[in-house]
Amino acid sequence: MKRLILIVSLLAVAACDSTVHVAQITLNKTELSLIEGDIAGLYFTIEPADASDKSVSWRSSDESVARVVNGEVTAVSPGIATISVITNDMNVVATCLVTVARRIYEISNIKFEKDLIELEPKETAVLSFVIEPENATFKDSIAVLWWEIESPYTVYVTDAEFENNILKFNPFNAYVEGVNYGKATVKVQVQDTRTHRIYNPQCEVFVKSYQQPEEVDLGLSVYWSSFNLCGSPGIAYGPLFAWGDTTRNHSFSKQNYPFVTVGDEWTGKPDEYVNIGSNICATKYDAARVLLGNGWRLPTIKELQELCDNCTWEKETIKETRGFRLTGPSGKSIFLCNADGLHLNLMGHNDECIYWSGELAESVYFPYDVAAVLCWTESGGYIARDYRYEGNPIRPVKDKN
Repeated sequence: MKRLILIVSLLAVAACDSTVHVAQITLNKTELSLIEGDIAGLYFTIEPADASDKSVSWRSSDESVARVVNGEVTAVSPGIATISVITNDMNVVATCLVTVARRIYEISNIKFEKDLIELEPKETAVLSFVIEPENATFKDSIAVLWWEIESPYTVYVTDAEFENNILKFNPFNAYVEGVNYGKATVKVQVQDTRTHRIYNPQCEVFVKSYQQPEEVDLGLSVYWSSFNLCGSPGIAYGPLFAWGDTTRNHSFSKQNYPFVTVGDEWTGKPDEYVNIGSNICATKYDAARVLLGNGWRLPTIKELQELCDNCTWEKETIKETRGFRLTGPSGKSIFLCNADGLHLNLMGHNDECIYWSGELAESVYFPYDVAAVLCWTESGGYIARDYRYEGNPIRPVKDKN
């Protein structure tokens, strides 16, 4: 009787166990190629279709390459990973081989980090490029094709750098150095060598003050500046000035000169020059005093004549600018560049130096029109005169205490 009851119980249990187990699971893709950041979906099919437990879990063999959540695959970084789906019933597995390639982010823009850089003389700053987007793939594909400094003054070019009266710029090491007061614009043309696109970043550089020259004792009555007014030790020339005008103009004519009322040749009305004094040395009309201070001023006629009478003059060329090396009784010297070094249009005077004095020249016919200048040619040094509105350099002097 007991045996009969056991058999009946087993038959009843067997009759109640109707579970359908998973026999197979299949993914819609067995291989998947993605690019970093891409998202793709994997879908599975379970056989038999009426399996009792269709729940699954997902795994990635390398989550640094690809992650998976409920069949959604996210490409993380270049590499290969295997995505597995596993049934909770019977641990049946299906896999998909995921290959992730690098995403290429093309360069969209190249500019300087700063639009404006402010410097003091001899202060340097790095001109850093900013490449957009920040995650651009091939940032090292940039090549500098061309560069220039846009400023009112002529640029000297060497293999290593550009240099003018305002700044120095080294395109290879990407730094800029202040030279003297003024503004200049650094312009660069760069190319993405991969896409061949051209970009033109530029940056304005403002040098906030003037570089102070050294006092050179030639053994004469005054100290002479080591370089021209608003120039620098490494540059022979310098900005030009009209007589009595303390601004650095770039165009010189009677019409631009602040101390003259231009006459009318048709009516015979003469030009009328403003009398700002016969000697403007150390006055408010003295550009050296106004721009440099510290006792610097324009030289007098007598002080210029000392250069002619007491210095030896020898030809010299600095950075393709011809001029003369003046050596005084002390053995020390200064360099004065020629007219051609100043880029003046003086026909027949390529070996002539013209520098302002602070005094008017004696003239019966032109009482206020002309001021005294220092000139030098092959035949020797002498004091001459030039119209006050003309642009000439200034070599400052300082009194000896």
